[in-house]
Amino acid sequence: TDRSGARVVPPAGLKFTPGRYSWRDIGGPLQATIDADIGRQPYEIFARVRERQSAGQLDQGVVIQAGTNGAISEDDLRSLLDGLRDRRRVVLLTSYGPNDWQRSSNAAIHDVAAAYPNVRVADFAALAAGHGEYVVEDGVHLTKEGLAVFGQVVSEALAAP
Repeated sequence: TDRSGARVVPPAGLKFTPGRYSWRDIGGPLQATIDADIGRQPYEIFARVRERQSAGQLDQGVVIQAGTNGAISEDDLRSLLDGLRDRRRVVLLTSYGPNDWQRSSNAAIHDVAAAYPNVRVADFAALAAGHGEYVVEDGVHLTKEGLAVFGQVVSEALAAP
């Protein structure tokens, strides 16, 4: 676990230690604090973002990946993004995988993000479509190659005007 009590889980093919990480490890130029746990539902992720913000632990660039383990509610996402209007950049990652809730979550991300000028969508799902080599047998977890593409799309979204 890291200092916040969140368990840090390495993506497939990489090993991380808790704390600050380099996006260079996954194909990008940035430093990031990763707060992850196995199987988090969107409402848990959104609550964790709010907790970190309240504690003064949220950077000006925030990357959120939700929708892999359960459906994102548009109302919940709007509420979260309303509270993040003061951040320079918020990146919402789409989720690639075989589950219906992933597709509905991606639709919610695209629909809601458009209303927030500081939000960009890192559409990993679109990039991964047709690239089975980006994921392992379960169709969700990333290979090293998928992780590099994932890192690149995040870096590009953070740097986008």
